[in-house]
Amino acid sequence: MQEEGEDKEKGGGDKLKALVSKYGKVALLSHFSIQGFAYVAIYSVVSGMDVDALLQQLPEAISSRVDPSAGAFAVTFVLVKATTPIRLLIDAFITPKLADVLQNTPLAGPLGLSKQTP
Repeated sequence: MQEEGEDKEKGGGDKLKALVSKYGKVALLSHFSIQGFAYVAIYSVVSGMDVDALLQQLPEAISSRVDPSAGAFAVTFVLVKATTPIRLLIDAFITPKLADVLQNTPLAGPLGLSKQTP
């Protein structure tokens, strides 16, 4: 059995694994939906900007990982990776609520959730 303090020490990958082990397909659905949304939202912003100017505005730790000639998708990829911690927090918050909502729908079976009886 885990102590309360141990949960705080888990890394992002461990937290995602814990969510997947507890909520199964719902955790994956939540995670990949949030990640897909991040790609679309960030690419929508980045594609309308001058990539070189954008890279100059970013911290060196991020901008040094992108070749300016790679274009908007490369910048999007790096920025989505940089948002991983916040996206994992959103996953941890949304997944249990999403599982509760989906538990009494026809999607419960395919997602591996057991239906609650009233």
